[in-house]
Amino acid sequence: ATAAATAAATAAATRSMISPAARARAYHRRAKARLALEDRTGALEDAKEAAYLGDRSAVSLYGRLIRESSSSSMSSGSGGSGSGGGEGGLLSNQGTGGGGLADML
Repeated sequence: ATAAATAAATAAATRSMISPAARARAYHRRAKARLALEDRTGALEDAKEAAYLGDRSAVSLYGRLIRESSSSSMSSGSGGSGSGGGEGGLLSNQGTGGGGLADML
């Protein structure tokens, strides 16, 4: 337990000695490396941290990753509103009385 506490204290001290701008660039670079290795979750986490620390390039990378992840989750049908099983999406008529969003448009 003592070794873990020492390692945590050393890591915290090291983080405070490195400027936020340098840490942001490091996170951004690691996000791009993870993306190249097809680790989208890790890339998203690192891009988010770099964006939070103020790296403008990371902000656009983070936005792109968010858009891609939400469009891929929508196209994969993981939302439960796919065409199978008789379930309709928001735009479909829900049952015999209509009531879908398409009726309102």
